[in-house]
Amino acid sequence: MNAKPESRSGSASPPGAAPRRKMQVDADGVIHIDAFELPISAALSPEARQAQINALLHSELGLAPFADVTSEAEFIAEVDKARRQLDEKFLGPLAGALLAAFPVAIAPGEIAGVPVEVFTPAAEADPDRILINLHGGAYFCGAIHGGRVEAIPVANLARIKVVSVDYRQGYEHKHPAATEDVVAVYRELLKSHSPQNIGIYGGSAGGRLTAQVVARLIHEGVPPPAAAGVFGSGAGGVGDAAYFGKIGMGEPPPPASAPEEIFPVQMRSEAFGYFAGVAVNDPWAAPLHAPPEVLAKFPPTLFITATRAFDMSQATLFHRALSRAGAEA
Repeated sequence: MNAKPESRSGSASPPGAAPRRKMQVDADGVIHIDAFELPISAALSPEARQAQINALLHSELGLAPFADVTSEAEFIAEVDKARRQLDEKFLGPLAGALLAAFPVAIAPGEIAGVPVEVFTPAAEADPDRILINLHGGAYFCGAIHGGRVEAIPVANLARIKVVSVDYRQGYEHKHPAATEDVVAVYRELLKSHSPQNIGIYGGSAGGRLTAQVVARLIHEGVPPPAAAGVFGSGAGGVGDAAYFGKIGMGEPPPPASAPEEIFPVQMRSEAFGYFAGVAVNDPWAAPLHAPPEVLAKFPPTLFITATRAFDMSQATLFHRALSRAGAEA
């Protein structure tokens, strides 16, 4: 094993909390925890391997440490800091690089009073079909730049117009504000497009929001889109991937005595977030728990996850729920 000139350790527990396990990340990306060592995946290319090591060793681009927040002021400060860092150090530069590689026209505007950006490929696009993109960001960040990262290459390569929705998030707003925004945009697009020609997709929080929106449309009797994409996400439930996924991201796993900490950050019952006060089994916040008659009417749904992802269990649970209900997934 290589020497360890650089490393970072897990954060300390807040007073009164169960102790967090100690861990360390080597300069070569090997994660050490009490019982085992987790090396970088051998399946990665050299470039992806180095990117993963960089991500593990530079924690300032990680999710905000909401578990340690004790006041609304602290929560707002953490959210503002995370938004600024992600935009300046990661999402903004990445969006710029993608636009250079995959030329599209970007038109900001509003649909049904909701801010959007419309991405039109340079090559001739199918005038009838359209995609709705819901950006990731744990329901508190990712607006604009995150949407561009997810929409630019899709619009260019698929030669299809993409509408990225700047939906309301926390701390400023609470559930179901985001769902309401996307439903409003979808209803407006139905005036000019057949539901058979509309698709909706998102990554991370945007993937969960995709499931929330589709479930809400079905519940309200609105024809759902022709297809849905739930990427890097699920729609509720808890599994061991949330536990081991933390380790894979170089974060301390929750103690076995505190299983509630396994919940993903956007669904954790912190006092000030987007889902504050919402039960983890609320069917419209976590459509895994939606009525079977709603799940049975889901459109063909594509799930994408990873074997080291904290969303893998949730993706698997929701995929199984749709399959049991008779939906294509």
